[in-house]
Amino acid sequence: MKNISFLILLILLNTILCFGQKKKKRFTEEISAENSVEYCDDCIVESGVLPFTIWVKHRKEENALKLAKKAAIETVLLRGVPGSPVSQPIVSYTQYQQNKGFFEKFTNSAEGENFIGKATVVPGKTFKIKSGPFKNGYEAGIDIEVMYDNLKRYLIQNKIIKFGL
Repeated sequence: MKNISFLILLILLNTILCFGQKKKKRFTEEISAENSVEYCDDCIVESGVLPFTIWVKHRKEENALKLAKKAAIETVLLRGVPGSPVSQPIVSYTQYQQNKGFFEKFTNSAEGENFIGKATVVPGKTFKIKSGPFKNGYEAGIDIEVMYDNLKRYLIQNKIIKFGL
């Protein structure tokens, strides 16, 4: 009887320990990795501006634009835009970890939006999601321009990154 009670206790503890731990997010998950981006190489923009389409998912269609602005800044800073001149992130993983509070405040405030030139929901690129965690939510494609040179200059002036323009 003691052996059975001990075995049940071990199984119960093992279950609690295995399922009770929070899974640590990978770096890419912390920075809006679920948002895909498409670089617009035939867009005509000023020098220092990075144009691309970003796809975001949200439960409410009207909140997609705000989320896209935040995700665009995070993408340029921490992931880079594949196929663009900025295919590598501006900020390294180490710089991100050392200044995590700054980046969270920066991307969640209007301060980060100052580096967004234009952001428009693309007609015909908004879809109702029929399954998954965003069921009955929306996926929207948003054309956005990030003022890359100004953003990089701002980070250098605030001593977040250490290389020159």
